[in-house]
Amino acid sequence: MKPLQRAAELEPESPQSQYNVAFTYYQMNRLEDARAPLAKAVERWPDLFQLNALYGAVLAKLGEDQAAYMALGHAHRLNRKIRARRICCS
Repeated sequence: MKPLQRAAELEPESPQSQYNVAFTYYQMNRLEDARAPLAKAVERWPDLFQLNALYGAVLAKLGEDQAAYMALGHAHRLNRKIRARRICCS
């Protein structure tokens, strides 16, 4: 965990680094620890599907149904846009 945290500290501009830390916490079932970096990340990068989807999953596991519904709904809309661009521009 420390190497991932260090990478996120060294690369605060990298959404992938923030995602990696949060996802690892999620896998360890350390949901409150996953929530903190995700909350900041989705504020900073609101249009990234992966961040929003993981944030929604964390919130759902924490029992925060309304917030999870909103985050997952946003992730779903982002995913539809991504898929539409792939079909349109392929």
